[in-house]
Amino acid sequence: MFHGWWMVSTQFLAQLFVVGFFTYSYPLILVPVEAEFNSGMETISFGMIGCSVIGLILPLFVGPLVDRWSARWLMLIGAVSVTLGLICLSFSQNVIQFVLAMGFFIGSANILIGPIAGSAVISRWFVATRGRALGIAAVGTSVGGILMPQFFSWGIDGIGWRAVLQWTAAAVVLVVVPLLLFVFRDHPSDLGMEPEGGDTAAKASADAGPGQVESSSEILAMRDFWIMSTSLAFFLACYTAALSNLPKYAADLGLEGAAQGQLMQLLAFFGLSGKLAFGYLADRIPLKPALWVAIMLTAAAIWILSLEPSFPWVVLSVSMMGLASGGILPVWTSMVGAIFGVANFGRTMGLQGPAISLVAMPTIWLAGRLYDSTGSYVLAFQAFTAMLCVAALVLTMLRVPNQDAAS
Repeated sequence: MFHGWWMVSTQFLAQLFVVGFFTYSYPLILVPVEAEFNSGMETISFGMIGCSVIGLILPLFVGPLVDRWSARWLMLIGAVSVTLGLICLSFSQNVIQFVLAMGFFIGSANILIGPIAGSAVISRWFVATRGRALGIAAVGTSVGGILMPQFFSWGIDGIGWRAVLQWTAAAVVLVVVPLLLFVFRDHPSDLGMEPEGGDTAAKASADAGPGQVESSSEILAMRDFWIMSTSLAFFLACYTAALSNLPKYAADLGLEGAAQGQLMQLLAFFGLSGKLAFGYLADRIPLKPALWVAIMLTAAAIWILSLEPSFPWVVLSVSMMGLASGGILPVWTSMVGAIFGVANFGRTMGLQGPAISLVAMPTIWLAGRLYDSTGSYVLAFQAFTAMLCVAALVLTMLRVPNQDAAS
């Protein structure tokens, strides 16, 4: 077996725990946390807003360090951060402590151990099947979304939300940290190996990028950087805000805790299907239409939710959101490599982080504010639908170099 698949496996498991909690399980604990601390959804939303603040600053440092220092050590720091964050959340005695722990520790971990570092390493190890490798690694988020909500639903009812956070912290230490220490490596050359499927010309092209970009200022001067970042910022802000409020939305429709967890699992299951499908297609079809379809599918799904429909329609909407979200990461990361080059992978994604966070912060706050003001998510979801349509329109202006399916 090609050793690069160990990089894929490590990223898979890291995303299973970190994104499995951050994206799919954290929303489940908000209902008992809100009840225990007697706080509104607007106040609780500051935990995710804190993560966005970290996402505004930290990627500017992480991105260049991925390219110039070590993605492996950055991910190890992220594993420590998520462990400390889970422990601090579990011992928080008021909503302020809870929000600060979520914003600082979990927000930092989501950047350090997220797609910037892991995807950069996988892109160095793979050339011919890069999209497939990125897609398989990204499946870890969906597997985490299937397994961890079930664990959290059981844990919240059985041992309490604090204990389930502590058990999750222990799992990160026992599974992710050893892999990063003893298996994960930044470059094939660290082990005297060559990238998969890449001859000298292909590797040179992959590492340099189509435009021979050399610095952050050159990336920031590129029109396509701002088009891509704006479209992704609108998409990720709306998707994250809708997803983080999905269990509360379901509770308002009369669904119990177990059903809320099942919706999160359903979303993750279709996300898994989307990652595998889009990851496979990322090596074979134009990237821009694939991303456009994912954005518009999410817009349609959130619009359905804004109608407060019957349960079967909620299931359909959540399935659509999962399928669309599955397409984003493999297509996004493949697009970064195609436009800016693998040598600039970490730097480019790091520069995109602040643009995404600047849009995400007010969007997450808006969802909580409108809910506390109106008692429903209708207005918030209508606003998200409009923003996603704007994201799709902006994306039409992006120019992506033609891919060679045989490369």
